Amino acid sequence: MKWNMNSKAYLERELYIGIFSMMSGIFFLYAPDRNRDLYRVYPKTVFWGLILSGMVMVFHTVFIKGDNNIGKARIKGFELLLMAILLMSRPLMGILGLYTTVFLISVLVSLLIKKDKSLVSAGKTLVFNLILMGILYGAFAVLLKVNAPAAWLI
Repeated sequence: MKWNMNSKAYLERELYIGIFSMMSGIFFLYAPDRNRDLYRVYPKTVFWGLILSGMVMVFHTVFIKGDNNIGKARIKGFELLLMAILLMSRPLMGILGLYTTVFLISVLVSLLIKKDKSLVSAGKTLVFNLILMGILYGAFAVLLKVNAPAAWLI
């Protein structure tokens, strides 16, 4: 099989998403933890999966993908904002707590992605995420008694 490099891979959105995925996985994998016992097998497996999926996306974009949609897919400020919000999740967990951070990031991403920017829609998003966090907290903290990182809030 002959490998043809895509000379315009830098214009592909998937290249940047793959690079971001790899960088995020490496950052999350090697970020210092105050509670090392909490992060054993499962989170490290997820972080390695993030790294490997990013590597596959970069490889696919550079070597396999054709030039059929070059020029249409560019990273915009909106996507960079979403990526920055997602990268803030790990540092915020140590300050605000796991459930509070997941709630805030979930609300922010939901509000940014939604097309309907009305106050009613924002209220529904807030209520939905509160219910979701209540279910997650009940399932993991109360029923399963999973230790969350110690922080200021829950």
